[in-house]
Amino acid sequence: MQDAIDAWLDAVSGETEPQIALYWQDIARAHEQREDWAAAADAWRRYLAHFPDSLLGTRRLCAAATRAGQTDEEARLALRLQALEPALPLDAPLSTRVRLAGVGRLSQAPAPGETMIAEMHFDFTGNVDQSDKLRIEFRLSGKEESESTTQHTLIGEPQHLGSPPCWRGDSVRRTFALTMPTELRPGRYRIDAGIGSPPRGYVEVWSFTLTHNTDEQPPPFNEPVDRESAREDDTP
Repeated sequence: MQDAIDAWLDAVSGETEPQIALYWQDIARAHEQREDWAAAADAWRRYLAHFPDSLLGTRRLCAAATRAGQTDEEARLALRLQALEPALPLDAPLSTRVRLAGVGRLSQAPAPGETMIAEMHFDFTGNVDQSDKLRIEFRLSGKEESESTTQHTLIGEPQHLGSPPCWRGDSVRRTFALTMPTELRPGRYRIDAGIGSPPRGYVEVWSFTLTHNTDEQPPPFNEPVDRESAREDDTP
């Protein structure tokens, strides 16, 4: 284990390129396995200096610092986590290298023809290079009061998650504008998201009930999604 740590330390010495700075993540994990929590916390700090938006790195720094008894920055780290954590956690796979960490609450209750602002949080479990097209699509499906089912592809902008490269362990928060179909009728609906063109699969992100009186719409909320798929524990 020490040989691996030494090799990674040699690699990151004086280097600032993102693909090299990733080794701080490996160094931190190695120290966690050895239960050297002070060294692990230091490595996570160095990793976060290059990837400050990483939810994974921030969570593990908090855990390592706590185990190392480093309580002097506890309040600051708690604030950092609060800033990065999604309002509605999901942790659902969108692809082999992208997970949907969670979403924000919709800016307004959905209504026919209305445009809503939606915030989404993504975690990368693997590197995504410039050849990958991170196109995101949104789908509306549900059952109208008449019991007939309906499905629409929603108009959403921007149409891409971001500009690769994206690095394993890092996180991205994006805001999208979604427009509801003008012909939407009262009923129970859900909004799904998927990556790809077309996506290999969709993840449910919001659900809502549309009533006859649009002034009395219940607030959008999240139904539980399938979390049975394996996820890497964020806690060392």
